[in-house]
Amino acid sequence: NPYYKIKDGILYSKDEEILYGATRDTLNMEYIKISPKTKIIKKFAFASTKAKRIELNDQIKIIPKCAFAHSIQLEEVTGLRSVEVIKYGAFAFCGELKKIDEMPNLKEIRKAAFRTIFDSKLNYKPAENVKVAKKAFQVRVDSSHPIDPSMILPYPTPIFDYSSIKDKSTIR
Repeated sequence: NPYYKIKDGILYSKDEEILYGATRDTLNMEYIKISPKTKIIKKFAFASTKAKRIELNDQIKIIPKCAFAHSIQLEEVTGLRSVEVIKYGAFAFCGELKKIDEMPNLKEIRKAAFRTIFDSKLNYKPAENVKVAKKAFQVRVDSSHPIDPSMILPYPTPIFDYSSIKDKSTIR
């Protein structure tokens, strides 16, 4: 293909500057290291991977929407020194995330960036000059809540809101 290439189980643009996502092989890898040439990661690129550790590079300035969401085994992310913005849900539901690198260039953390279902294991406090959205580190249910954790799926279940439909007879 003249536009894309797969390297180490990751789909990139031909020049490796754009990372599109994980291939089926990468979804089961415990350690993922992205190309040093990569400047842009597309949203949902590594959503639901089984990786425990991901190593980015110093070219990445934006962690896009849901880039690592639902990677429930993810424990560590390194190579974040150039990151300026962490977008909506970037690390949402990464309940095992314990360690992320320092981010001296970080300017903004958006809503639900680090949302978890139960108490977070991440002990991270952004610098005072970082703009942090109100629910960036939201915990949906704390550990004292009487819900059995085994009943919660590791990925979102689609729910449709029927309240906006005026003619209820069309619902089957």
